[in-house]
Amino acid sequence: MRLAAVPPEMVGRAPEGFEAASALLDLAAADDEAALRQVLRPDPARADVTWSVSCYRIGDLTPSELRDFSDAVGAVRGLEGCGDPSHVAARRPVSAASS
Repeated sequence: MRLAAVPPEMVGRAPEGFEAASALLDLAAADDEAALRQVLRPDPARADVTWSVSCYRIGDLTPSELRDFSDAVGAVRGLEGCGDPSHVAARRPVSAASS
């Protein structure tokens, strides 16, 4: 709730942003798929989502690697490290299949 009050441009530097990120990593470490799906799913009414992790090298505008996951735990863990030391950033878009 406290994170919702932080302006979007400040989330990356706010203590609330770090606390939220830490909580998500803790849920992934505990293999709590149900809790991660509940808070990260783009549409709570849809269970069929794809979790994608895009990895970037410094200065790149396009991802150097894209990995898809069927579960939220794998995707959050994928954000921790893309497996290549030259990858310095990652993002995790989520999409639901259309009906």
